[in-house]
Amino acid sequence: MVKNRAGSVGGELLNRFTVVFDYQKGKLYLKKAPDFKRPFTYNVTGINIHHMGLQWISETEVFRTELNMSSNDVVYDQGRRTSEFKYNFKLQPIYEIYSIRKNSLAEKAGLLEGDVIISINNKTTQRLSLHEINLLLKSDLGKYISIKVNRNNQELKFRFKLEELL
Repeated sequence: MVKNRAGSVGGELLNRFTVVFDYQKGKLYLKKAPDFKRPFTYNVTGINIHHMGLQWISETEVFRTELNMSSNDVVYDQGRRTSEFKYNFKLQPIYEIYSIRKNSLAEKAGLLEGDVIISINNKTTQRLSLHEINLLLKSDLGKYISIKVNRNNQELKFRFKLEELL
C-alpha cells in the first residue's frame, strides 16, 4: 500500500458486484454479480491521457451529384468539369499524455509526457471521446498499438506490442 494515498475504486471492479451502502453503520456490502469471473481489461500501455482543450479544424466538403453527361446542367470552367465545395469549421478535442508510468511499454517505446495524441491505430483522436481512447488503450494482450503524436510541432509515430505487466 502507498501511505497517504487517497485513491478510488473503478467501475472495472465495482461492476462485478451488487453494491449496498449502509451509511448509518459506515459499511459497504458486496455480492458477486454474474460478471464476477469476467477477465479484467486494463490499460497496459502505461499512458494516462487528459483532455487539454479544443482546436478549430477545417474540413472541405465536396458536393457530388448524379450528372447526366448529356444534360445541360453540367458546369464547365475553361473546358473542365468543376465541383462545388464548402469549408466546415469544427471545434475538436485535443488529448495529451499527462503521465507515463516508469518502465512502461509507452516509456520504452519513446512516448513522453506532453505529447499530443493525433491518432491511435489509425483512428483520429479528434473524433473520439476520452472514454473511446481509453478503450483503444485496453486492447487485447499480444496486439500492437500504433500511436501518432505531435511533439514540438513534429509528427512522430510509435508502435509497440501489448504485453502482460506482471
